[in-house]
Amino acid sequence: CIKSSGYSAVFTQIYSASNGGLVDTTGCQNVINAYQAGLGTEVCINPAPQSTKQSYTQFDEAYNQLKSANINVRTIWLKVTNPVLWYENPSYNINFIQGMITRARNYGITLGIYTNWYDWYQITASTTTFQQYNLPLWYWDTYGFGPSAEGTADFSDFRSFGSWTSASAKEYALNESCCSA
Repeated sequence: CIKSSGYSAVFTQIYSASNGGLVDTTGCQNVINAYQAGLGTEVCINPAPQSTKQSYTQFDEAYNQLKSANINVRTIWLKVTNPVLWYENPSYNINFIQGMITRARNYGITLGIYTNWYDWYQITASTTTFQQYNLPLWYWDTYGFGPSAEGTADFSDFRSFGSWTSASAKEYALNESCCSA
């Protein structure tokens, strides 16, 4: 149904910030279902930056879940959103993100960043520290929830921030129903 509705890919969460960071047990099944339906798939980690778990441990848990389900990916997206869930200290947050980047690179995985200019500013003080990694950017720009709050379906609203001058993907709608889901 998703494919017949005009969508070509799904982005699914494989790690949740809940309870100090947990694998999302439905995430891998969503990837498998999407693949079987002929859809492209992307996976994301919604980290728990204030957890007692180090960032690289959270990455390991997400990555190992994929491997145990025989799912191979080239990119895992890290959500750097919702500033109230992060520390007020940008240096700590930058180190947390660096831990994820390092671990991803150890596994031969590209770490992409899901954020927008405001969240990046609030969480990292607009750092350009990661410029040498050429991390892909998936940004969001919506005006609220539902069809009446959609942003534009193109990149015309993109503004450079951090070390990004362009984006790979954009989320322009939130909480829209599709296929009775």
